[in-house]
Amino acid sequence: MVIDESTSSTPDGAANRAISMAQTLDYTHPLYLHPSNAPSSLSVGIQLIGMENYTLWSRAMKFALLGRNKLGFVDGSVVKKDFEGELQKQWERCNAIVVEL
Repeated sequence: MVIDESTSSTPDGAANRAISMAQTLDYTHPLYLHPSNAPSSLSVGIQLIGMENYTLWSRAMKFALLGRNKLGFVDGSVVKKDFEGELQKQWERCNAIVVEL
């Protein structure tokens, strides 16, 4: 069976653009999302219960975000306006992952 790529079910080749973008973002890029970068996979092991454990929780969260190269979404060094086109959509995906934490 031959699949005709010109009659792809994705509008405007969106799937091809997503694949192309994923291939250009290496693992050091702040917009890179590894398949395991789901909110449920980021476990700091400490639940924030108030000021009494904020310092410990904050440090654990910073290390977890730093390890996934997503700390910039929290400290403001990775902002949406610095990216264009498809990269803005990728920024929104990454930001959603960070917000869900």
